[in-house]
Amino acid sequence: GFTNAAGYLEAILVSTSQLKHLVGMDFPDSDVLPTYYHLVTHLSEVNVTSFIMGSLGVVMLWGVKKLNTKYCKSVPIPEQLLLVVVATGVTVAFGFHESPFNISLVGDVPQGLPSFKLPSVSYELVRSLMKGTAVVSLLSYIISISMVKIFAMKYEYSVNSNQELVALGAANLIGSLFGAYPSSGSLSRTALVAAVGGETQVHGLVTAGVILVVLWFATSTFYYLPKCVLASIVFMAIKNLVDLEEAKELWRVSKPDFAVWLASFLSTVVYGTETGMVYGVGFSIAVTVLRNSRPNVAVLGKLPGSHLYRNIANYPEAREVPGVTILRIDAEINFTNKDFIEECLRSAIEPGTDSDAASEYGSNGDEEEGGNNGSINGYGDSGSGGRRRVHTLLLDAAAVSNCD
Repeated sequence: GFTNAAGYLEAILVSTSQLKHLVGMDFPDSDVLPTYYHLVTHLSEVNVTSFIMGSLGVVMLWGVKKLNTKYCKSVPIPEQLLLVVVATGVTVAFGFHESPFNISLVGDVPQGLPSFKLPSVSYELVRSLMKGTAVVSLLSYIISISMVKIFAMKYEYSVNSNQELVALGAANLIGSLFGAYPSSGSLSRTALVAAVGGETQVHGLVTAGVILVVLWFATSTFYYLPKCVLASIVFMAIKNLVDLEEAKELWRVSKPDFAVWLASFLSTVVYGTETGMVYGVGFSIAVTVLRNSRPNVAVLGKLPGSHLYRNIANYPEAREVPGVTILRIDAEINFTNKDFIEECLRSAIEPGTDSDAASEYGSNGDEEEGGNNGSINGYGDSGSGGRRRVHTLLLDAAAVSNCD
């Protein structure tokens, strides 16, 4: 739930960060609600030319993409490159960067690569950066792994979280020697790579090579590129990642996971990225602890004609061994669930015990000996009301990975 929410949130945060370039105005706050509130209350400050050019860029990208899908499948037209060339040429030809249009341009791009330099480390510097570093590191990993899992589900490949963490750490460690910003996975750039058909890591080598050539020889060619056009490219790249069907499926499959998704989403929208992520992580941990505190404890019965024992609540044909109750604990045993598990065990061996834990197994079925009641609380002395007599309790601990 939290991972899915983080993907949605990053898409919204990225689109919100690009909004200032699309409408050609600055926002005093980068959070979601303050940004849109400022936009609504200052509509007169919107740069109409910038908004129209950016909107036309979205339409052009959509149109060329449809054209590629229908007529140019073998040799598709690079819609992003075409838009950049056309927009730059139109801006220079009609002077859209000058008064009265005044659209924002990319401007000067520093030429060359940063030089190697060992950072100066001191106790005071480490102490002053410790809190901010912890927040940045956590957010970087959360955003990266969330984005990786979103694309892994979309394109059906597996993910190694440890490998992703090592790669992220190595990239930041090497980058720090060249004065680079802390890095993480970029949703907008990854979505753009997916949009242009990149499927393997080879695209990274090609991209790095092109960037090196541009930084050394061609930075001046981007001077007249409108920022609103770049914003339109980002908007088109991330639009396919916002799919409410996933949220509906999460609601259908797991209500607790949907609650984590909703809490993470709303807290980030209302309180901002850092605070929202903290609330989301905290709520996710709380739900995990709550789930672990009330694990599934199943009553097992033997399937007729076999040596297999299954949960009698899921397999009505399974029959319990006369006089024996077999319980399967489907979780590790620790301080959060020991009381609940103890109540379940007492309900299995003490006739007439009434507890919250026992009520978890309530279901109707046969009341005769060896029947399929499915409720721990439903069994007692066979001499009172025809209930089965239990003289032996067996625990199936195959699913117990750890015992505190």
